[in-house]
Amino acid sequence: DQRFSAQRTGGWVMNCTEGTRTELQGFQSLFARAMLFMDAPDHTRLRSLINAGFRADALERIRPAMERWIDARLDAVDLRTGFDFMAQIARPLPAYVIASLMGMEEVDQAPFLIWSDDLASFIGAPQPTPEQARRAQTSLLAMARRFDELIAIKRSQPDEGLISRLAQAQERGEIQSGAELLAQCAMLLFA
Repeated sequence: DQRFSAQRTGGWVMNCTEGTRTELQGFQSLFARAMLFMDAPDHTRLRSLINAGFRADALERIRPAMERWIDARLDAVDLRTGFDFMAQIARPLPAYVIASLMGMEEVDQAPFLIWSDDLASFIGAPQPTPEQARRAQTSLLAMARRFDELIAIKRSQPDEGLISRLAQAQERGEIQSGAELLAQCAMLLFA
């Protein structure tokens, strides 16, 4: 069907054919479950679960790792060959902080940065194209698969990270498994 129609995806409107709309159902079902796009009482419930991961004790827990991370990057700087602060420190630091709060310090974060860039391209577009939506879907679903693996690991080896906290909340019935749990993890890292 080549008719174009406006479609809401999360909070974004894009023009797409009926075929594209069907193709993006996986993205929509996961993306729409993120706390950002939910109203009370679901938003409030999810926000209270996630806020626990940002308490002062959680931030103090990751402080030594942050200091080591920054020190290692600054020690590696060779001012004679140039230094791109944005690329070497400013861009990866927030992702490393969130990943650490989530309990992902030992996880290869490079794929998550690529996936986040695809999501940012979609979210940052005034009217996303179907191609931006396809890339965002591919990346969001890849991120969700990786988070699904990490959640299983954190269930068997819990720690103080936010993924473990959310997995425990799911076991207590405070968060739904599947799309709701995965969407919170993906949106936290993307944020």
